[in-house]
Amino acid sequence: MICAALLSLPAAVAKDGESDAASKVIETFDVVYGEVDGQKLMLDMFSPKGGVDGEGNELLPAVVFVHGGGWSAGNKKDFRPYARQLAEQGFVTFSVGYRLFNLEGGNLWPAQIDDVQRAVRWIRSKASEYGIDPDRIGASGGSAGGHLVSLLGTIDTRDNSDAALAKYSSRVSCVADIFGPTDMGDDFAPKVEAGERVNQLVRGLFGVDPKEIPEVVKAASPLAQVDEGDAAFLIFHGKLDKLVPLDHSERFDAALKAVGVESKLVVFDDEGHGFQKPGNRARFALETLAFFNRHLKANSEASDAKKPGVSAEVIARLESGEGDPVKIVCFGDSVTGLYYHTGGHRAYTDMVGIALQQIYPKAKIEMINAGISGHTTVQGLARMEKDVLFHRPDVVTVMFGLNDLAKSGDLEAYRANLVKIVKRTRAAGGEPVLCTPNSVKTTEPRPFEKLVEYCRVVREVAAREKVALCDSFAAFEKMRADDPLAWRLTLSDEIHPNMAGHKAIAEQIAETISGVETSLEKVGPPQPALAFTLAKLAKNEPVQVIAMPPFDVAVVDALKSANSAVSVNVTPWPTEGKTLADINSDSKKMVRPAKPSPDLVIMAIPRAARPAEMAQEEWIHKRYWIVNYSLSFGAAAWDLVVVHPSVFDDASAMRADDAEYDDLLRKLTAAHDVTLIDRKDGDERSAEEIFGEWMNGQVESASPEPVK
Repeated sequence: MICAALLSLPAAVAKDGESDAASKVIETFDVVYGEVDGQKLMLDMFSPKGGVDGEGNELLPAVVFVHGGGWSAGNKKDFRPYARQLAEQGFVTFSVGYRLFNLEGGNLWPAQIDDVQRAVRWIRSKASEYGIDPDRIGASGGSAGGHLVSLLGTIDTRDNSDAALAKYSSRVSCVADIFGPTDMGDDFAPKVEAGERVNQLVRGLFGVDPKEIPEVVKAASPLAQVDEGDAAFLIFHGKLDKLVPLDHSERFDAALKAVGVESKLVVFDDEGHGFQKPGNRARFALETLAFFNRHLKANSEASDAKKPGVSAEVIARLESGEGDPVKIVCFGDSVTGLYYHTGGHRAYTDMVGIALQQIYPKAKIEMINAGISGHTTVQGLARMEKDVLFHRPDVVTVMFGLNDLAKSGDLEAYRANLVKIVKRTRAAGGEPVLCTPNSVKTTEPRPFEKLVEYCRVVREVAAREKVALCDSFAAFEKMRADDPLAWRLTLSDEIHPNMAGHKAIAEQIAETISGVETSLEKVGPPQPALAFTLAKLAKNEPVQVIAMPPFDVAVVDALKSANSAVSVNVTPWPTEGKTLADINSDSKKMVRPAKPSPDLVIMAIPRAARPAEMAQEEWIHKRYWIVNYSLSFGAAAWDLVVVHPSVFDDASAMRADDAEYDDLLRKLTAAHDVTLIDRKDGDERSAEEIFGEWMNGQVESASPEPVK
C-alpha cells in the first residue's frame, strides 16, 4: 500500500536529494519524539525561515504527514518533498516515522496509532519552542498513512499513560486523507484486484484474523468512529485503485456528512493507488493547500472572502468613480492580445473592464491591451516602455510564459525577467498583478509538466516580491478536473483560450484586483452582430458576402429589404455532400484569402457533415477551426454569424445523437463570442423567414451610423 506521486511535481533536486526549497526552509531530520522498548521514534521537521506564514502571524500552523506502506514498510523520507513544499507556504511541517509491524509478530496494532498520536502530542508540547499554534494542527497521509491520520481526526488519545504528554491532545483540526482504508473489518478480496494482498496485510497488522477481534477492529476503523465532533476532512481516491476500494472513501465521506462534519471527496476517474497524471497531481496540490489554508491559517476566513490585490487608493477610485479613470494595462502574448481565438472583437482585457464595472458600477476604467503574439518576457521587456509604462498605468497585469517555455526553456531567466517587469512597473508608479498562464493541452513545444514548473516560478516571484497573484492555471486545472468538457470548450486550439476562456481569466483577474467574485456568464456576443455589413448599407456601398446554403440566396433578399439600392455580391460556400473535414479544408481557402475581403460570412453547416464515427473531440476541433479560419487573424475585419441546423436542416432526418451535438454547437458558438441564429421551440416558420426576421432585427437595433 504505497502512496506514489501524490503532490505537485517536486522542486528541482539538489545534492543529497534536497530541493531548492531548502533555501527558504529550515530542515531538521531524525528528531526523537519518543522511545518504546528501546526503539527510538523519529520525525523530520520543516519550518519557514524567519517564521513567516505570509500573513504576519507570530505562531504558525502545523501539518503532520504520515507515510504509507501497508503498516509494514515505507519511511518518513517519503513525505519530505511535500513537507518542504508546504513549509514554503507558511506551515511548520512534520514527516513522522512510526513502528512497522513485522512477520515475526513485532509491533502489532495499536503500536502505529499510538506512535502517531504520540507525535502530535509531542509537537503540541513543543509548540512554544517551535513557534507553533497548538490549536492549528492538521494532518495528511496516504494509504496506510491515510488510515492513521483519519483516526487522528476521529478518536481521542488511545494510550494516555505517558505523564509528560498526558495534558496534550492528539486530535487534529483537519485531515487530508489520501485513499486510506477506513473499514478494517472489510473483506478486500472481492472488491479490488490486489484485495487478498491487503487482507494479508491487515491480518499481519492485528496478528490474527480480524474476525476474531471485532471490537479491536472496530476501534481501528475510522468509519466506525465518526461523530459530530470530528475534524474537517478532504478525501482523495482513484477510481482505478487496486488496493483500497473506492467505497471506503465514499462510505466515510457519507458518514461524516451525515453527522454534520465538513467533508469533501475528490475522485479521480483515471487514477489508481497513486496519482500520476500531471493535471490530477496539480489539482491534488491546489485542493490540499486551499484546504489547509482555510482551516489552519489564522487570518483565513471560512467564507473564502479575499483581500483586494491592489492598494486601497485604487480600490477607493474604483468605488467612487472620482478623479481620473483607473488605467489597467494587460501585458502579455497572444493569449492576452486580440486575435481570432476570441472572435476578434474583444479579449480578456475588455472583459476585465466589464467585470470590474459590474463590481464597481461608478468606476471609470480605461483598459489597455498590450498583448502581442509570440512574445516572451524578453520581448516584453524590450517594448515595455512604449506599450505599458507610456500609458502611466495604475495596474499592470502580467501573463507571459507559454512562449518562454516553447522558445527558451530557461526557468531562471524567466524568473529574472518577471522580477524586472515587477520592478519597472513599480518604479513607474503602477501596481503589478502576476498571472500564471492558462492550462493547455500538451504539445511537443509546451509539455504540461514543464508548464507546471513555469507556473511555480510565477507563484514564487509573486510571494517574494509581495505581488498580487492571479493563479489562472490553478483555476483552469480545477475546472478540468471538475468538468473536462467545460474546460475543453474554453480552448480555441491546444493552447489559446477562446472567449469562454477569456471570460474565465477576466473573472479571475477582476477577483484578484477587487477581492470580490463576479460572473461574466450572461455577457453575450457584441451587438449589433452585423456592424461591418450595416456600415456598408448605410453608405450604399456594395456588400461582399460568403454564405453557405440556403443563405447564399436568402441573404440577398434580406439585405435588399434593408436597402433596396445596395449591391449584394455573394460567393456561395458549398456544403452538400461534404464532411466536416472537407468544410474545414475549404474554410482555409474561402474566407481570409478572399479578394475582395468579405463584409459578412454566414456559416450553416448541416448535421450530416458529421460522420457517424467521428469522435466528439475531433468534432469540437473541426468546428472550432472552421470558425477560426472564418475570422480575420487579428481584430475583426468582417461579420461572422452561425446559423444553427435547427433553422435549416431537415428535423425528420436527425440521428439519435444529433440533439446532443445541437446543444454542444450552441455552447461552442457562444464560447467563440460569435452570434448564433437559432430556432425557438414551436417556431414552424421556414429558414428564410427566421433568417429574414433576424436580419430585420439587426437593422432596427443598429445605431443610425453603425461604427466600423
